Amino acid sequence: AVKTCGTVVSPRGDSRKLFVANIDRSLSPVDLAEAFRPYGVVSSCKFHGDRLGTAKATVVFESPEAAENAQFTLQDCNLGGRRLLVDFLRSRMEGHPEFPPLSEVEAEHFRKLFVSNLPRSILARDLADIFESIAQVESAHLHRLEGRETCNATVVFQSWTNAQRASSAMRHRTIGGRAISVDFFAFPSVKSNIERRSTE
Repeated sequence: AVKTCGTVVSPRGDSRKLFVANIDRSLSPVDLAEAFRPYGVVSSCKFHGDRLGTAKATVVFESPEAAENAQFTLQDCNLGGRRLLVDFLRSRMEGHPEFPPLSEVEAEHFRKLFVSNLPRSILARDLADIFESIAQVESAHLHRLEGRETCNATVVFQSWTNAQRASSAMRHRTIGGRAISVDFFAFPSVKSNIERRSTE
């Protein structure tokens, strides 16, 4: 963990919170909470988005130990005919410039930023150019949902340190008149038309 201003912060962010993706849309928050409850006391279970195709959710446990046990056990498990993607929420990483050494798997995940509230008209190459002015970008992928005025994106950097630098620099920035949100997401789950731009 990282000690900052007297507070010990996990490199995973809040170690009680899990991000769950690829959830079958027929399942309810109660159904998902029941699947996680054998591993500890679930404080809350909240679904995100309009749940077209698949859903994603945040599951919060009362203890970090319960969250870690659930993440280890339920990652890639079948629920409702779909394999769950389960990972720790990482948004609190942005406020801490120093990190302990990451494992190879964590470093791979931390190369990716999830960017939301982008103008729908933006092109992947233009978004990549914006982030490229801060750090080396490997690729940019746009996620568009029908009927939405905005879109989301995944931007992949050449290293997790580059992703951290871009996350800090782009916080509270606007693109096309919209205030964007930037976060570390290992599993942004969107089924839509994807436009990809690779700088390789």
